Amino acid sequence: MVDYNLLNLQLQGKGKNIELLENFHQEFERRFVNLNNLQPIFELISFPFGEFDNEDISSNLAHTFQLNSSYLEFEILTIQSDIILKARANDNNFWNLLPEGKYPLLRSVAMRIFAFFGSTYPYEAAFSQMKNIKFNCSYFNPFFEVDRA
Repeated sequence: MVDYNLLNLQLQGKGKNIELLENFHQEFERRFVNLNNLQPIFELISFPFGEFDNEDISSNLAHTFQLNSSYLEFEILTIQSDIILKARANDNNFWNLLPEGKYPLLRSVAMRIFAFFGSTYPYEAAFSQMKNIKFNCSYFNPFFEVDRA
């Protein structure tokens, strides 16, 4: 009968898995140290008419994106007091509706935030289309064999 724990220790060595996990944890902490700081920014971008401490959020934005805090605070206050924009707050392209001359800093921040997340959709759509083409080619052409798994 084989002792799997002993075999595991002989193949991998004692503590190697723990060391690997600790390295992953340290790397994760290093890469995502600022993620907690970005939470209020994400909330502002997702719904700019929520309850925020405008001074804190503007200083957070200024620090994160190297922008002028007082101009940012002014833009946040101006956008929150605009009832026409508030009526369109749930539009998918809300930040594109903002006049660039009136809200240049907030639009810039929003576009940077959207750039974090916007790159996966084209790839997913392309792969979906390729899968459809692959399926249709094999469906109509009996000589074109494809694994449909």
